[in-house]
Amino acid sequence: MSHNRVVFYEPNDLAYGLYLEKIATITVPSITEITINDAIEFYEIKKYFDKNIHLKNWSDAEYECYRTKAKKLNNLSMRFFSSIKNDSIVSKYKNIETIYYNYYKSFWEIFELCKLYEVIDAETFSNMLKCKRSVLCYVLRRKKIVTTYGKVIRSEILENTIHVDVVLRWYEQQHSSDWEKLYRPKEFTGNDFNNYLQSYVEGSNCDGSYIKRIFLISPSKEFPITDEIRLKAKRKLQAIWEQLNSEESPENNFTIEIIFSNDQIEESKFDTKGNTNFIFSYSTQWLEKTLDYPSILNNFIYLFEYVDSFQMRSQHVSNDSYAGILERELRYRSSTVYPCYSSFNFINNLASLQMNAYYQFLKLKSILLEDVLEDCFTNYLQREFGCAEMRVRFPSKRTRFSEKCSTIAADFESVLKQFNLYVKNQNIDFELLDMSTQSISFSDIPSLVPEKYIYGTDQIYKKLTLLLFSDQCILAYVERIQSQNISYKNLFELLKNEEIYVTDYNSNNINDFYFLEKWDLISISSAGLISLKNSDKLFLLKDLFYNKVVSRWRYPKGLQSTISAWIEQGILITKSTLFSKPESDYLDFILNRKSFNNGLELRNKYQHGTQQVILDERVHECNYFIFLRLFVLLAIKINDDFCLAELYKNSHSTPQEDVPCQKS
Repeated sequence: MSHNRVVFYEPNDLAYGLYLEKIATITVPSITEITINDAIEFYEIKKYFDKNIHLKNWSDAEYECYRTKAKKLNNLSMRFFSSIKNDSIVSKYKNIETIYYNYYKSFWEIFELCKLYEVIDAETFSNMLKCKRSVLCYVLRRKKIVTTYGKVIRSEILENTIHVDVVLRWYEQQHSSDWEKLYRPKEFTGNDFNNYLQSYVEGSNCDGSYIKRIFLISPSKEFPITDEIRLKAKRKLQAIWEQLNSEESPENNFTIEIIFSNDQIEESKFDTKGNTNFIFSYSTQWLEKTLDYPSILNNFIYLFEYVDSFQMRSQHVSNDSYAGILERELRYRSSTVYPCYSSFNFINNLASLQMNAYYQFLKLKSILLEDVLEDCFTNYLQREFGCAEMRVRFPSKRTRFSEKCSTIAADFESVLKQFNLYVKNQNIDFELLDMSTQSISFSDIPSLVPEKYIYGTDQIYKKLTLLLFSDQCILAYVERIQSQNISYKNLFELLKNEEIYVTDYNSNNINDFYFLEKWDLISISSAGLISLKNSDKLFLLKDLFYNKVVSRWRYPKGLQSTISAWIEQGILITKSTLFSKPESDYLDFILNRKSFNNGLELRNKYQHGTQQVILDERVHECNYFIFLRLFVLLAIKINDDFCLAELYKNSHSTPQEDVPCQKS
């Protein structure tokens, strides 16, 4: 058995081209000398030459010689597979070297390419599946194989719970482009789907991650999962979590501690005890100096950092950039599931604790946060910006939290509708508002400011940012730097800290650098030194990559011409909405089930009366403080919209050099 066979890997894989130099020593054998593994290896080699891969130490003449040899080897591979018969294929299949798992993927590619589905009968195909069940996903990538052996594949899946991932992928791939498509045989019906998942949920040997995925399915005609099955999945998932929590050791827990200190001079401090206790400390001296209503709201911006003060973007949204590589890879990839990374959970737990602690602090000072918010919408906006009259009345402090939640959910919707009417009509017709019966979409609420938000859009933007800032880009790996035990998370950090030359890379990577040079983001000297260039453009792209959105008019004047040019070229697009897309997604996740199957549905629960099933008043109290957090965000975003509108108007659509301050 060879342990240095060539395996094809994509260009962003660190194993890309591994052992490809072996082609220099391979001699073209006779057809009778090669094994199944040789035939697959020859096919793997051919894939590299299909992509014109040129190792650094190859001359052009050597490359052409090896390309010719690769063609001959691949011809041998095709002859070998075409000669396989029904009575010999199972034994050959069993002999595939399991150390090279990708060889199973290539086997089924060649199986389809050589039309072996016209030769191999159903019984033999079934025996092949049984001897290596874990690679069924590779079989299902081949449409003609699935069409030919649909009945066999259906039987194999229904008889084995090991295939639950495949069954779920059929559903999930409707909502995600991250996976290669798995074809579903027409013989596998909606009832099969439903019955299979029911058996899995009711079984004794099931995995919590699959149970969660079953719970998150939205039923449809093609995938008719019942509410009863989803409820069983929910209860089983709760039981699994309870067991894990009871077995969890203390060192795996972490705590967040909020302290209001009388002695602290600094406005805020952060500290840790070990790796599990996070301490956020705030100065009561500062808090007592900022008890006027506008300053209280400002504390949520500058002290508790509910938004970033540079762009007024919510800091509570889920962000891939804050998740680790492994967590991103393992997450449930579906557009219908909001990504609740550990960083997202931590930040939102912190925000809830901050809100609760500050609310109680203000209460001790005879100030209700509800009064602060009510004044913002009904007095402050009119006084500072000339906004039309707005109406909102927060719940009475004497009502139960379950009732408070119902009231504040309706108030939140009402304020959004009032602002929507104001932007469209420059006034608020309350009679018209009263006639409105439809819920408003957070992503559709307009802004007072044209071209307020910028998003990256086309393939050029995606390629630029992935090359420069992705921690999965192979360009960040340079062998001579790694040999010094130094590593950088992306190409941008590498070029910022090291002298890097074109000769540090294989020739197949050079076009990527020419692409970056074309867009004026790097320079390449005559000696081949690669340097970062145009810090303003790099800053903009980095901000977009890590935050997914930027507020255009909060960027300095010097960058506006670049932004305009990139918009004209289709690299960037603009939207004029109150909330950015990450913010509207976050609100959808918290308040309803419109976009995400795993949403908290707080608005739906309290507007449709289903909150009555929750008897624990502490749950309603927790939900009420979440509503208060969202109301604070709404106040900040509307205030920011008015500030930007003034800035835009006063400068005749030309932004100022300095970032404007918020008035509140």
